[in-house]
Amino acid sequence: MNEGIQKYVDRLSEARAFLLDVLGRVGERGDEQLYSDGAQWTIRQLAIHLMIADAGHVKMVKGIASGQEIITPDYDLERFNRRSVEKNADLTIAQAIEGMARSRQELLDWLATIDESVLDKQGLHASMQVMSIRQILNVMAAHEKAHAQDIEAYLNG
Repeated sequence: MNEGIQKYVDRLSEARAFLLDVLGRVGERGDEQLYSDGAQWTIRQLAIHLMIADAGHVKMVKGIASGQEIITPDYDLERFNRRSVEKNADLTIAQAIEGMARSRQELLDWLATIDESVLDKQGLHASMQVMSIRQILNVMAAHEKAHAQDIEAYLNG
């Protein structure tokens, strides 16, 4: 893997390590409500969301790289997030972590096969913004880090 791609892998790995560390400290508190507004998710529901988001981002970047638009112009991110977590309501935090590991390995395997120029390809992100794959990889890391910080603040609160 070349240096340009490795920098994104490192950023993603740092965010994931932080997330896993924080999730490892949840213990029996997984069903405590983390957010009081918006989705009003518990910590466990947030872990499920992170699993689904990671798999979705992997599908998105691979699709963009191959010239496919995965996100349609009528995509509703809030509705998708709510429904996808509801559909997976029985998953445990450990199962969500396993799912995140699978999608991350898929991403790493794919990144090992591409030329860095592929990272410049652009497509529609679930936020309805046109982004390059580079930008999406940064969003992936920032998304995990931000939610991990939320969990950590709650646990320390």
